[in-house]
Amino acid sequence: MAAMVDRTLLVILTFVLLFASMYMSIDNFFEASYQSKNSTHRQEARQRRWFMWLASLSLTISILTNHWLNPLRPDANVSSFGMVDIVSIIAGMILTHLTVRLSVKWSHRPSLFLASLSLTTAIFVVHFGTDSSLNKPALAPSHAVELVIYTLFLYGFCTLGLWLLRNRHFSTNTRSLLSTIVLTLAVFGYYDATSLYTRSVNSGPIATGSSLLSGTDIHLSAMSQAMFTIAILLILTNGFVNRYLHRRQRVLAESISEAMTSQQGLVFMLVPNHDTYVFRVCDGDLLYKMGWSPLDILGRSIETIASGSGKLPTDWLHYCQSAMSGEDIVFDMEVRGIRLLISMRAVERDGASIAIVGSGIETTSLQRAKRALSDIEQKYRLIVENTSDLILILSSTGQIMFVSSSSESLIGFSYRELRGGSVVPMLTGIGRRAALQQFATMRRTGKPIMIEHGLLHKDGTLRSFESRCVPICSADGKLENVVVVGRDITERKQNEEMLRRSENLSVLGQLAAGMAHEIRNPLTSIRGFVQLLEDKQSNNPYWPIILHETKQIEDIVAEFLSLAKPQAEERTLLDLGQLLHEVQILMSSQAILKNTKIELTVSEPVVIQGVSHQLKQVFTNVVKNAIEAIDGGGRVHIVVRQRGTYAIVVISDNGPGIEPSILAKLGEPFYSTKSKGTGLGLLISNKIVQEHSGVLNISSRLGIGTAVELQFPAAVLHEVATQ
Repeated sequence: MAAMVDRTLLVILTFVLLFASMYMSIDNFFEASYQSKNSTHRQEARQRRWFMWLASLSLTISILTNHWLNPLRPDANVSSFGMVDIVSIIAGMILTHLTVRLSVKWSHRPSLFLASLSLTTAIFVVHFGTDSSLNKPALAPSHAVELVIYTLFLYGFCTLGLWLLRNRHFSTNTRSLLSTIVLTLAVFGYYDATSLYTRSVNSGPIATGSSLLSGTDIHLSAMSQAMFTIAILLILTNGFVNRYLHRRQRVLAESISEAMTSQQGLVFMLVPNHDTYVFRVCDGDLLYKMGWSPLDILGRSIETIASGSGKLPTDWLHYCQSAMSGEDIVFDMEVRGIRLLISMRAVERDGASIAIVGSGIETTSLQRAKRALSDIEQKYRLIVENTSDLILILSSTGQIMFVSSSSESLIGFSYRELRGGSVVPMLTGIGRRAALQQFATMRRTGKPIMIEHGLLHKDGTLRSFESRCVPICSADGKLENVVVVGRDITERKQNEEMLRRSENLSVLGQLAAGMAHEIRNPLTSIRGFVQLLEDKQSNNPYWPIILHETKQIEDIVAEFLSLAKPQAEERTLLDLGQLLHEVQILMSSQAILKNTKIELTVSEPVVIQGVSHQLKQVFTNVVKNAIEAIDGGGRVHIVVRQRGTYAIVVISDNGPGIEPSILAKLGEPFYSTKSKGTGLGLLISNKIVQEHSGVLNISSRLGIGTAVELQFPAAVLHEVATQ
């Protein structure tokens, strides 16, 4: 019993040692295979040969371990070691090395069969070559058939083990384990079977009722055969399961491969290899577009490809090192005339970076489109920056997002001053409410609108604009932005107003001419009779009143006549500064009564051609209106200056200002804000200014005051020198 236990333990120990040495040989084989696939330098080639010899040595040791330690070996006697054993071991070593070389280079089925034959021969030579030193009798030819069958079984299992070793349908760990088990059981089972066979041959005939083996040998043989059978069943079961999984995996792999090949970009994986990086995966439509295929890239280092194309960036290795350190790398490069945008990041396992995955997209067409878009943008920017119209881009709430550079010349505000503000406070004037209502309608309907509105200039004046508002909506119809293109129509509105007033003056002149003639004749008679009666009845207090009122009627009739039939008077050169100084003195007494101060500022001599008393009448009327508009304690400021070819006179006050609705009606016949006013003073003043080829503009801000600007053509130098 104790002997059986010892022999059993020795068998188990032999199996474990055989398994360990076999696993070491498989591990060295994988390292040699990896170095063979990725070797690009001499140092790597030397390492590959070193691992191949280690695998060969480990495999030979596996065979010798089982041969010398297996207790089933007949007449085991290590001391009988001789020259034949040495030659057998060397031959086995050479054959196992040939096995490893064929397996490492295996890419076709003949290499697999040759490697299996080499391994089978190595086991056969070591086993029977070393056993020949024991001086056993020769085997009978009839028993050689059984030995051939055992050897064929050994060849089949060696083929299975090597096939599992290189089968890429399994993971590396699974291949290592399965191949180690199959090759271990192949060697162990072959030695077991041939040893029992040899023992039976050397022991002579077996007696009837007796067993070929002793009790211990039967148990050991049964145990090894059972282990062999269980291993075969496990391998077959695993094979069927993996075959099913392989089909699923192959379909998935084909789908992934097809997707990688057909996708328009580029995907790749780099693995570190000493001081460089080697392509493990590289595919995509872009790869073929650059004139390569995956076979041209896989297994090659970056330096090899760079030396072939000469187009990879010199700092590619730096990008890879940065990616391996955990950074997300994005860079631009050009390969064979194609512009690429590459992104890379590291693949981590157990907290360490083991590879780099990346992708690339072609940016050649993108760069082309970008340049075209830049050209279009530049053209539109030139249009926007040089247009005389006001262009605004508003948000859905009316917030100003963009303003053209023309805003500074049109409304006095720059882009920085307007950006982020609301456009609503800028809307002013009579059309403000209508513009806001139309804007709300546009937001609701999503249709473009055309509006007339006023915009407040930075200097406080009101500018008239005609704007087209175009809504920009999202795909779901939601308003996102509004593009406003506005045109300054202030001058057009002024011209329209002047035309309207001219028409009014024309009608009023015709009416005044007829009325003046009809009123003046009887009025002259009435005035004559009143004067006669006054001479006869001088003590009657009503005669002076009647004469005063008739005089006032004559003045009104005279104003009507001046509107209807302007008298052609000779024009002379007038110094506006001197003329306004006379008006200042003339109106000073009335200003004192209203506790108002009249200031005159003349920056330089300004000369125009005109009729002195007519222009004095205009200036007096404007200054008088300014004094009357101030409640008291105010100031009337008169400024005379020259702007280009025009003489400018600005008469401003700090009164309460004028309502926009009232301001629009000023200058209309018989419209006056004063209780005793006739509404003809401003009308006549405007007519006189127009006869002098000038322009009269009125601007006002509530709470700040009113300003009247008069423009006249300035006299040219040769006219002044002549006179």
